[in-house]
Amino acid sequence: MQRKILVGSVQINPSFFSQEYLPYSIGILQAYAKKYCDEIDKFEFLIPIHKTISVKKAVEKLSQAEIVFFSTYIWNANISLEIARQLKQKDPNMFIVFGGPSIPSNDVEGFLKRNRFVDIAFVGDGEVGFSAILSAFAKKEKIITPGACYIKNDIFIDNGEAPRILDIDTIPSPYLEGTFEPLMKANPEIRWNILWETNRGCPFSCTYCEWGIDSKTRVTKFNTERLEKEMDWVAKNKIEFIKCCDNNFGILERDNEIIKYVIKTKKESGYPQAFSIQNTKNFKDHTYEAYKRLSEVGLNTTVALALQSVNLPTLTAIKRNNIGMEQFKKAQEMLASMNVKTVTDLILGLPEETYETFSNGVSAVIENGQHNRVNFNDLVILMNSDMGDKDYQKKYGLKYIERKPIAIHRAEEDEEIPETEFAVISTKSMPRNDWVKAKTFSLETSLLYNDKILQIPFMFINKLYRVSFKELIEAFINNEKYEIIKNIKTFFEEAAKSIQEGKESLYLSKKWLGIWWPHDEFQFIETCQPERIDKFYNEAFLLLKDLVKNIDTDLLKETINFNKHLLKLPFQKVDKIEKTGYNIWEVYKGILTGNEVPLEKKESTYKILCSEKTWDSWDKWCEEVVWFTYKSNNYIYNCERMAPA
Repeated sequence: MQRKILVGSVQINPSFFSQEYLPYSIGILQAYAKKYCDEIDKFEFLIPIHKTISVKKAVEKLSQAEIVFFSTYIWNANISLEIARQLKQKDPNMFIVFGGPSIPSNDVEGFLKRNRFVDIAFVGDGEVGFSAILSAFAKKEKIITPGACYIKNDIFIDNGEAPRILDIDTIPSPYLEGTFEPLMKANPEIRWNILWETNRGCPFSCTYCEWGIDSKTRVTKFNTERLEKEMDWVAKNKIEFIKCCDNNFGILERDNEIIKYVIKTKKESGYPQAFSIQNTKNFKDHTYEAYKRLSEVGLNTTVALALQSVNLPTLTAIKRNNIGMEQFKKAQEMLASMNVKTVTDLILGLPEETYETFSNGVSAVIENGQHNRVNFNDLVILMNSDMGDKDYQKKYGLKYIERKPIAIHRAEEDEEIPETEFAVISTKSMPRNDWVKAKTFSLETSLLYNDKILQIPFMFINKLYRVSFKELIEAFINNEKYEIIKNIKTFFEEAAKSIQEGKESLYLSKKWLGIWWPHDEFQFIETCQPERIDKFYNEAFLLLKDLVKNIDTDLLKETINFNKHLLKLPFQKVDKIEKTGYNIWEVYKGILTGNEVPLEKKESTYKILCSEKTWDSWDKWCEEVVWFTYKSNNYIYNCERMAPA
């Protein structure tokens, strides 16, 4: 019997404690080759390397392979290159193929010259090319398939970019074909997560996104029967978490039918337990219905409204056609009425954005209904996006630093081969000092409003006294009078400067769980400590009283005290009775849901339901309240009005 050609594969994905992702990209390539490669019987596929292990161990596992394929992105590019380098050093005859978004499509030749141990850099959709490379390798023929680029005799051979597969139903499912069975059998202790595609392509062309190129703008669909069978596979294999890779889930009417089947599967089998999606940018009636259904069964409880910016020159520069603010407000109100929480994504450092347009935009987003979370992201340049082009960067004065990406809420790790990303830290319209101001503003917004620590008084001041959220937040930034508030601002400002210099984007706290926290969450934990919380709220009262000259001080005091008592804190085992001179809770809930209730000056008694959930330690509270509710920001207790005696 002829000896099989051993094929190795590497797709290193993030791990989550005992949960790990199946290597979908490698799996779908292998499934395609098994169906279409005319020489497939000559190959034997080794179990893929799917998570971070030592380079030495990876080399040992792959040492018998004759050809090794690497699927790379920003979270695994550097370690993949080092594994490949050492493999080639150990066996110069081993054939190394790299693919994935980390191959710079506009500088493939440079990539190959910098990494001479790579035999082929593949650009474009990989299924057809993977099969063709295997076939040519088995026949010892010249590799001429589109997408496969290489250097031979110091001459760069460019076979162009592999075209998209438009009939994606020709691509077999790695789940249904049993591609992952050897890996799963070899690791029975792992709770597997999966990546899932229901379609490919994106109709938008945002310059910061690698989907934002003409060749990928057409949306193509996998057939519904295949998707339902994959969901049956999810149930059979007890897959808890699905990450849907669609760029705009909910954009197609048939997505409602997909959701119905996902929900049916969960109800019948208990799986999946979570279904993470990237929401579509523009909402239609069927979109609301889809997200409502997911929320009702707890599969996806938060919808992202990805505005990124509300500044028109910025939106033009990044080729983004946003929903208007009226549509945004409608979406907020519709989803709130369905009890679906939302987050709004904004990116710091986009072209044509200034400090003023950024801070005004944040304020407008909140005033138009975003009372759960404004999610701030630093602009990171992806090399295959329009923004990765040097002329584009020069036009808008994009300055960036190379930094190590940090995973939120993870313990500190000594990475053998750290990864890097390119984060923008100033632009022509937002110079370095203004970037620090904008970053500080975003952190203050996150603490004071996202984390609910002063949300209620801010809401009342905005509605009753027409003070913008920008003015409120800047008052805390510009304060020099009150100690704790000033210290928080200084912490955020120093964090912004440190990030701008290339330091970590999160804060490692040895005291609180020993993990990387967003800076606002760390300050939230610190501010909630018994020795600080009363002083913070006293300072906030004085600062806001000074800011709003004609304010009703009794109302201000009551909204601040009510907010403080609503905060979920450890060791609270008995329900609290809170008496106020106003209908504060009804007004607050009305603003949240878009059904505003007029403020009335009348005696009101509320029961704050602390006994519904208690925490017996600060660590447990940090974990369950601050960490686990990261997107939903569920930081306050439920409350009910008590009938008059």
